[in-house]
Amino acid sequence: MFANDQWTAPEIQRVIEGQRAKYTFSLPTTLRTLRLDPGEMPDTHATIYSVVIALPGLAKKSLPLTDLTSFVKYHCDIKANPNAADVTATGPEMYFMANVTPAIYPAVP
Repeated sequence: MFANDQWTAPEIQRVIEGQRAKYTFSLPTTLRTLRLDPGEMPDTHATIYSVVIALPGLAKKSLPLTDLTSFVKYHCDIKANPNAADVTATGPEMYFMANVTPAIYPAVP
């Protein structure tokens, strides 16, 4: 995961293949850009069930999964509904990214 154009200092966690897992990353106080790199192999497939953003002084927010389809995509295809986003690699080293505005996202119940 990369945040705010800091492309040289990613937060990295190993993905647990074939198992649903929760991944937590530290975020800068002011979040402007979010880039997710769910896999580097050309046959990678990932399902994302939620993206929760917790920033100091702001209630936890949920990035709508359907927003992921409008992210800039590199070597991947994203199909999403309100409950899940399926990400499929179309080439090596896939990623998707966008400018984000956590303040406008719905609060996490």
